[in-house]
Amino acid sequence: MHLDRREVQFGNTKVFIKSPESLHILEDMRLRKFDNYARVIQKAMKRYCAVRVYQKQREQATDILYGRKERNARSLDRDYVGDYCNLHQRPDLQRLVNRSEKIDFSSYLYKYDRRFRRQGRYFISTNQALYIIDEQCIKAGSSGKTNNSNVQKTKAQEGYSLEYIVKRRIPLENIT
Repeated sequence: MHLDRREVQFGNTKVFIKSPESLHILEDMRLRKFDNYARVIQKAMKRYCAVRVYQKQREQATDILYGRKERNARSLDRDYVGDYCNLHQRPDLQRLVNRSEKIDFSSYLYKYDRRFRRQGRYFISTNQALYIIDEQCIKAGSSGKTNNSNVQKTKAQEGYSLEYIVKRRIPLENIT
């Protein structure tokens, strides 16, 4: 509400209102604001009480079902299989990892070089070390190598072969 300068005079610590109509308007506005504040507080309290009732119901339900929930028998003793590259079917990659090491996890990922070319790599984690294995495309009968994965897929059919090279072997003791 905007009050006219003729109806109001501001002091240092008080506001002086000259007309009684302005005073009634201000009091009505104050009552409406208090009513709105009361509604906000009531709504918050109602929500708080509902959440408390829901939490109590959840606690009671867990107390009732504790120890009686039956689980799927197949899900209890299932071993973790983190072999996303099917290394048991890939002897060319298996020969790069020591036979004494047990493979815990393997995945195929992409590395992007400075020119944003995508290069495929294998990441293999064993119980003793981490391996980063690079795949390189080699033309049959030549020593020229290209390391572009986009080229590898098309050239593999045109007399090129893929060769796997261990780029890095990091023993687990060296990882902090």
